[in-house]
Amino acid sequence: MMISKTCYLAVLLVCTFTCAAQLNQITLDGERNPNEPSVCFDRSNDSILYAASNINNFYTYDMKSGLTLTQKATSVFGVYGDPVLHWSGSNVFFTHLSKTEGKEYGEWFDRIVVQQISNVNSWKEQSYSVGYNAGKMQDKPWLSSDEYSERKGSVYVTWTEFDQYDSDDPNDFSRIRFSALGLGEESFSDAVTISDTVGDCLDGDHTLEGATTAVDADGNIYAVWSGHDYIWFDKSTDGGTTWHNDKKIATQPDGWDMDMPHIMRANGMPFIVCDTLNDILYVSWADEYLGNADVWLMYSKDKGETWSERIRVNQDTTNRAQYLPNMTINHGT
Repeated sequence: MMISKTCYLAVLLVCTFTCAAQLNQITLDGERNPNEPSVCFDRSNDSILYAASNINNFYTYDMKSGLTLTQKATSVFGVYGDPVLHWSGSNVFFTHLSKTEGKEYGEWFDRIVVQQISNVNSWKEQSYSVGYNAGKMQDKPWLSSDEYSERKGSVYVTWTEFDQYDSDDPNDFSRIRFSALGLGEESFSDAVTISDTVGDCLDGDHTLEGATTAVDADGNIYAVWSGHDYIWFDKSTDGGTTWHNDKKIATQPDGWDMDMPHIMRANGMPFIVCDTLNDILYVSWADEYLGNADVWLMYSKDKGETWSERIRVNQDTTNRAQYLPNMTINHGT
């Protein structure tokens, strides 16, 4: 569970007027150090933005009125950080760590929780227990969905499973896990391990962590994650039932756990997105390839078979650190 120091939760919105772009920063929350924010738009009403932050903060921001509704997220499985929001179909999907009743800290992270929220204001939701595996810890989830193929409406979640969190026992390992919720199905599928290798359990550079996914127009699922100073890539062509062999698509010098000034923890974990109009995959991450922290991008035009050379995104000539990257694509143009 990655906790970083942040003084307030702010959202940056880009509004296009004629031929100019205006960048607005909106502060949603400045109380009790909200951190690890996630945002998504309501696709049925694009003036509504949803946001979440540690540990159980949930926000609804109306861009027309400027009003923010702040509430505490609840679930029968508890809510305890690592929030990720994603819109699919007509619902907000909200995944996070669990806080299982009757268990102590460390033991209560025994599953990933995914909430399907059909009404945010009244908090009408369905909570799903994902990946429960007795005695093991489930951590750092991410969401994507199929919006295009015959599996349209399926929602996918990836995360890290620890045999025992923060253990230095060489027989305790971490791995990348995956589960799917098909359209109309009542529960997520049994979790499968998609990583061919394992990492340690120390929540550092040699832990397999930061798994994110993207889906192309044919319904193929692509996953990336970090571990052992590499960016790893894998894909599934059958909705996540089976996965191909892992590929190392980039080195990540000094690993994903980045020691940066003025912040308690920082990382360079990868994100993957798919340009479905042009069938191009993009992966972004951060590392110290040139001696200080930079953000990088690479792309594939053949469904992940081959990749471009790394491209440095930040163009500064200073030694200032760039880290914690993320990205998205406008699929409408």
